[in-house]
Amino acid sequence: MSNLATILWRSAERFPGAISLVGKQGAYSYPELVNQVTRTGKMLSERSIEPGDAVLYQISNSPAVTTLFFAILSRGAVAVPVNPQWTSREFQVARERCHAKLAISEREDVSPDLLATCIEDLVTGEDVVEDGPVAREDADTAAVFFSSGTTGRPKAISLSHQNLMSNAEWVATRSLPSHAWGPGTHTCAVLPLSHSFALTCNQNAALYAGSALSYLDRFDSGELLHQIRNLNVSVTALVPSAASQLLDAQARAPGDVPLKYCLIGGAPISAALVDRFERAFDVTVVEGYGLTETSPVCAFRTPDTARKPNSVGVAAGHAELNVLDEAGRRVPSGTGELLVRGPGVCARYLDEEVATEDGWLKTGDLARIDQEGHVFIEGRLKDIIIRNGYNVSPVEVEQALEAHPGVDEAGVVGIADANVGEEIVAAVVVRSDAVTVEDLCGACVSALARYKQPDRILRVASIPKGAKGQVLRDALRAQILT
Repeated sequence: MSNLATILWRSAERFPGAISLVGKQGAYSYPELVNQVTRTGKMLSERSIEPGDAVLYQISNSPAVTTLFFAILSRGAVAVPVNPQWTSREFQVARERCHAKLAISEREDVSPDLLATCIEDLVTGEDVVEDGPVAREDADTAAVFFSSGTTGRPKAISLSHQNLMSNAEWVATRSLPSHAWGPGTHTCAVLPLSHSFALTCNQNAALYAGSALSYLDRFDSGELLHQIRNLNVSVTALVPSAASQLLDAQARAPGDVPLKYCLIGGAPISAALVDRFERAFDVTVVEGYGLTETSPVCAFRTPDTARKPNSVGVAAGHAELNVLDEAGRRVPSGTGELLVRGPGVCARYLDEEVATEDGWLKTGDLARIDQEGHVFIEGRLKDIIIRNGYNVSPVEVEQALEAHPGVDEAGVVGIADANVGEEIVAAVVVRSDAVTVEDLCGACVSALARYKQPDRILRVASIPKGAKGQVLRDALRAQILT
């Protein structure tokens, strides 16, 4: 039996004098963090939160979000973090789908049961003596993440305590040299901790190892550079677009940077950007690949793994990778749909839909694995758009546009972009010239989080569709590019 929250109690015993969190109100040791988590857990118990109950929350990066996450788990409940950019409608849909017993947000327009500011007040409360986290089975759900699906309805992915623990342990002990993590080292959570990449590679791995964790509540390259220098941040995790913007910030304000390692994932990164980043900061970049269903890391290039252009590394130590070849056979090398198996792979989705077959997860990504085990992601068999590391369903964007009374139909595709990975481009057929692009942008703002909103909206005469009425995305993409 296990509970992911035990990593805090263990770290408090192993590193009693180490700094755990650094926020606007100051720094906290590991024992102080355990006290905060325990106080928050008591607050949840007073609100009748019991093992297995879902607690939905929408909070920007801060000590409060880390405290709440582990407090929920410590009570045996299920954490359901959602993106701070989500609209009230998106928040309420997620709340209904996960049957949340308690909903928490820092945004008053969402009308939650409890404002996140209440959690911040708990840091000044009295200590609560407690034996430790409620025991849970390895397979019990620890967290649920919502990730865009090809149908337009976000998938609700259930990750178990074992899923998240196996990933945190591997990242903390195997992804980088031993000196990179631990007391005296410092990482910064740049990506939202509602995202599995940041949750594992910043928060959980750092706290497992005894590192200090600081936060950016929203991405700002200048503020990130300032925090790296002032707090002596040695490790962080970024998506390629954030890495590029950090380079620009360094060019505007040159100076020494203590950063030693940078984990880059969430979207393909060019060899040229890796080279520029390493030269500018005298830092080691490590590339990786994963998805929420794999908690998320399943392929990784550690510093002692040979770098091959466009490779995302080899199978992480806790994962096994295969591909489905043209004959439908599962093989360890070749080209086909990438398959993943291991303790980090989720078994099911929230609606009980089975995620794997014989333990193997079909990723929907087309990949090549060479004879040395290096993985090259060559495309996607599904239509998901990856913008700044976020998965965006084109169907969800199409539905938002088609809800406008002046739109007959819409088609959405991702177009390769050097800064964000893929930009979201929408083609719409309008009922009259009176419907402007500004009108359509407004419809998206009210229905979609910022990262899901189209970068461009084009009015067109028709949208290429198949016999079943499905958007022919390759044809639409070609139409847009000509």
